[in-house]
Amino acid sequence: QIMIRIFTKCFLFAALASHFACAPSQKIVMNNGAIPAGTVFKYLQVTSTTTELETGEETDLSTEQSTQHFTNVLEEKLPDGSTKWRTRVSRFQMETTKGDSVMLFDSDKPNPNEDPVKVLIFKQLVSTDIRYQVAPDGSISQMEGMNKMWQTVADSLDSDKKPVFEMVAKQFGDEYMAEAMKNTFAFYPGKPIRKGKSWKKNSTIKLFNAKTQTTYRLDEIFANDAVVSSTSIIKSDPEAPGELKMGPAKILYFLNGTGSGEMHIDHTTGMVTTTEATVKLEGHLEVKVPFLASTKMPVTIKTKTLVKQM
Repeated sequence: QIMIRIFTKCFLFAALASHFACAPSQKIVMNNGAIPAGTVFKYLQVTSTTTELETGEETDLSTEQSTQHFTNVLEEKLPDGSTKWRTRVSRFQMETTKGDSVMLFDSDKPNPNEDPVKVLIFKQLVSTDIRYQVAPDGSISQMEGMNKMWQTVADSLDSDKKPVFEMVAKQFGDEYMAEAMKNTFAFYPGKPIRKGKSWKKNSTIKLFNAKTQTTYRLDEIFANDAVVSSTSIIKSDPEAPGELKMGPAKILYFLNGTGSGEMHIDHTTGMVTTTEATVKLEGHLEVKVPFLASTKMPVTIKTKTLVKQM
């Protein structure tokens, strides 16, 4: 159960964080401003998250603040309005608080007592270029770079640990990330929207295989800032739940919930500059191990996330 809780917390947080994170997107429909090819964006992205994870009779409460040093380059503008981007994180800093325990991590200055595998992963993360294509509606496709990163990590490990990371590479490589991120930023309405008007979009949280219907509302328009609020309904498919493989075992996710948030968008560029999101998911996990009876575990996840570009 300890391993299940660790993996669940890590991957649930990763899925939720990726679903509500900031990233470069296409110009917002409300303005015809454009970003020239070759433009370089350098900024800090600060993410603060509070997570409450209940599994069975146990509850974990943790807070995490991370700072990522990003360089985003708009490499090419295509005739259909799509854009090709290259992104690199040059430094990753993280502070995690759980009870009285505080854990610090800095990819530039790893602690000598830090888990060497963790250091290796972040070393590769900050030295890997991630390339992807963004459609005019904000949907992401053709991502590459994650396969290379995970394979480099696997090749650097001892033979007993290598198979685990080869499995991770297959589950969370280029294809997975492209699909998982595909509709994360495809929130644009596709037509001019007046203040106070709403529109709906559907997307998927891939790890849970959960369908999300989100209603967006343009609340305010300022000189360079559009404020968009959102409410979401999240439903998983009980006949085709999300799945995480752990060697011969696998965890199935049966989760439903709601979310709400607010985005600030620079409508001269379409960049999401600030995101606030609250998500609550409830349901259960089912752990299946060959030749053993499956185990069901009730789960409730509550997260509050604030992401800012600085």
